[in-house]
Amino acid sequence: MTEPKTGLAFDGEFCLNDAKKNCAKLTGVGCRIKSLAGIKVKVYAAGIYLDNKVAKVELGKYSSLAKADKLKESVEMFEDVINSAAMQKTLQLVFARNLKGASVRDALSERLKPKLGGSTEYKDFQSYFDGVQLKKGQNLSFSSVNGVLTTQFEGKTLGCINSPALCEALFDIYLGSNPVSKELKENLALGVAQILA
Repeated sequence: MTEPKTGLAFDGEFCLNDAKKNCAKLTGVGCRIKSLAGIKVKVYAAGIYLDNKVAKVELGKYSSLAKADKLKESVEMFEDVINSAAMQKTLQLVFARNLKGASVRDALSERLKPKLGGSTEYKDFQSYFDGVQLKKGQNLSFSSVNGVLTTQFEGKTLGCINSPALCEALFDIYLGSNPVSKELKENLALGVAQILA
C-alpha cells in the first residue's frame, strides 16, 4: 500500500524479528506534516499494523459501530487499541526527507516526557536515536507485544524495553485525542472496520 501524499510504500504485513507466522497486517496509513517557518513539510508516512486475529477478538464489541461507519468517532475503540497488551501492533515511519535521529527523538519526547517523566525506560528509548541519520525512504518501526516495545531501524533491532507505559504513551501520540496525523487515525478506524466485517 502506498501513502498517497508522500508516495511512500508499505509492506502489507510486518513480521517482528522475521517471524513468518502471526505477522501483523497493515491496517492504516497517514502522513506527518509539520510547519517549518510557515511552510508545510511532509516529514514521514506512517503505517500501523495490527494482529488481525487478536484485534477481531479484542475489538469485536465495536462491530455494530463498524457497520454504522461510526468507528472513527469511538474514543473507547482507540483507547482499547492503545492499551491492549495482547494485541501486537507496530507503528512504522517511512521518511519523506533526510533527518537526524535527534530530530525524531526530540519530536517524540515532546509527547512522551509528560507521561513518562525521567524514567529509565524513557531515557533508554531516547538513547536509540543517538548518532542515527535517517535518510529519505528508510524506515523506523516500533512494535508493542505484551508490554514490550521493540524499536527497529531498517529491520535491525535497536532495543527492547519492557514498559507497558512506554508502549501506551507512544501509540497515544498517533491514536489518542490529539494525533500527529488525523488521517492515520481515521484510516486505522477504516481498517479495523474491515477486520470486524
